[in-house]
Amino acid sequence: MPKIVRIAGHNYNANEGTPPTISQEVYLVIRIAATGRLLWIHKRKSIVAAPLGAGYDYCVSTAGVPSDDAVLGQYFAGTLTLYRGVSVASPAAPTAKVGKSSPKPTATLNEPHFTSDASDTRYVPFSTSRLIAVNYAKSSTPSAQLQWLQGDEKFGYLITVQNIGTTLSICFFDQGEIQLLDPPQGTPSSITPLNSLVGGASFADSALGVVGVGIGGAEFAPLIALVRDARWDLQGSAFIGTKPPDGILAMRQACNNQAYWDIFRIAHQRIGIASSSRSNLVTRFYSDLNAAILVFLASQAAGRVATLQQAIGTISADIIGRFPP
Repeated sequence: MPKIVRIAGHNYNANEGTPPTISQEVYLVIRIAATGRLLWIHKRKSIVAAPLGAGYDYCVSTAGVPSDDAVLGQYFAGTLTLYRGVSVASPAAPTAKVGKSSPKPTATLNEPHFTSDASDTRYVPFSTSRLIAVNYAKSSTPSAQLQWLQGDEKFGYLITVQNIGTTLSICFFDQGEIQLLDPPQGTPSSITPLNSLVGGASFADSALGVVGVGIGGAEFAPLIALVRDARWDLQGSAFIGTKPPDGILAMRQACNNQAYWDIFRIAHQRIGIASSSRSNLVTRFYSDLNAAILVFLASQAAGRVATLQQAIGTISADIIGRFPP
């Protein structure tokens, strides 16, 4: 006998069972009469038994904001918005860049699976939360790479699909993961540390381990003044004459954005890029900054602030003393 499940004020007939190929998961499965599509609802995560005399067997949990019940109500209304985050390091990055979400090439099953990365399901995971989707892209990005990203460098792609409704089969595990079969084309956007702030801190700063260390504009002041020193304008080669080196220009923009840790990231990246036109003074500046941040990261927590302040003072005095008169 079908079970009756209540969603957003309406009753639906659902079959209760377990897909033969995925024995550990139990769902309520609703077949949409008008389209033949399937709504899978993970019973253990999102279903609660109805109270006595309710006239239905189960209902969707109303815990959370927005509630699970409201989210599935959006599905039946055709207004559900979902997000998918993909790391730039993922094999799926080229298609995510243009808003496409495809299952693994080896996928063959038209049944959902909660651990989709380890299965052959053709269902593709999304979330109702942009933050969760962004976090998924972050968790798939090597931390060693993430910590050196500047604020505007992308580490992933966010795919946004809107107006999801009963013309598509979905599986509802919870608001954090809703899987889609044959997802439609979505709207892509880049995910960067600066557009993914959490509590005012970027993911890159969190990966670098500098959140809450007590270093701000005052401690960086000598370094900021050095980066803005007009004498750098003579240190880069232009087609005719001189110009500020590209790395110094990037550091100045970081100062304007108050992204002071990016000064060290820029130096770290520049050290790894050979340049025959880079002056010895610029090379020394980048090398000193890179050495300072590595010493800072390796130092004990109690002495890290003093270590960096001392390094900034030493670097500033040394470089200023080397500027041509």
